[in-house]
Amino acid sequence: MTVTHPFKPSEARSRRANENDEIPLDECTAATNRLQKNKKAVAQTKKPVTLVSNDVTSALDSEQKPKEYKDRPYLRADHIRPYLYSLSKPTDIGPTARHINRFVTISAPIYDAWIRDNYEYQVIEKLLEIGMEDKHWAHEIVKKTITRDDTVNDQYCIDKISQRQRAISNHGNAVTKLQCELKAFVPYYHDASDINNNNGTVTAHDLAAQNARKPKLHIRAADTITQEYLMIHIKKFAEICANRVNTAYAELKEFVSLKTFEEKATPVQRAHVKILQEKLEILHGKQKTAKFLKEEIQCK
Repeated sequence: MTVTHPFKPSEARSRRANENDEIPLDECTAATNRLQKNKKAVAQTKKPVTLVSNDVTSALDSEQKPKEYKDRPYLRADHIRPYLYSLSKPTDIGPTARHINRFVTISAPIYDAWIRDNYEYQVIEKLLEIGMEDKHWAHEIVKKTITRDDTVNDQYCIDKISQRQRAISNHGNAVTKLQCELKAFVPYYHDASDINNNNGTVTAHDLAAQNARKPKLHIRAADTITQEYLMIHIKKFAEICANRVNTAYAELKEFVSLKTFEEKATPVQRAHVKILQEKLEILHGKQKTAKFLKEEIQCK
């Protein structure tokens, strides 16, 4: 009985080495996987630590896409940063500071959705108030529900209001999370004004007070800059929401006038109304057809 050396290659392995030194596919795959794991480990050790979550990181990646926010280009980073640099002043907390710039760039889309949902919530609430108190539902609501039934329209408005409330709450939580990240980063941001005061020295009590006050000042500055920037670009949406409410009130006045006319009109006047109503319906149908044909010609 012969005992092979523990470190001596087996006959099968020596036979493989002699046959053009070919390595099996399994061993190649294992070696490749080991190399990839080593590369990933090295990359992770070199990766810088950030205070930004995965959701925020994906948001930063999305802002680099050329078609991102195509209908609202003011939310893109290349539109926000010039505005921040235009506000730069020789102050302690400048809008061009890295953490302020990052916060505004990331939070601008969230703030924008937050403001728009607030406007939408107010509009639906006002339409619901008109429908319940004045017993007239706006054409905007009737067009969605295809009925003037109080129960259906009331439930539709309540569902929409609940949906907006949830969205507003989610946006508020997202903003709070970003503020916490900003607050965690601020202690690592050192201002020159924090080192010396008028006398050239700073007591421990004054330094502690400055450090406690600093995060609030930075968060307040970032919030103010973001809201002022968005209010410049969201004026058009605010006007649209105001026009929707004004249209609902105008429809209500027409409805009240029509009821008053029907109560006081003579039979002859009512007959004239029916004739005019039929002609107006025909005219509106022709206008819709002409508009549709014009759009088709422009598309071609």
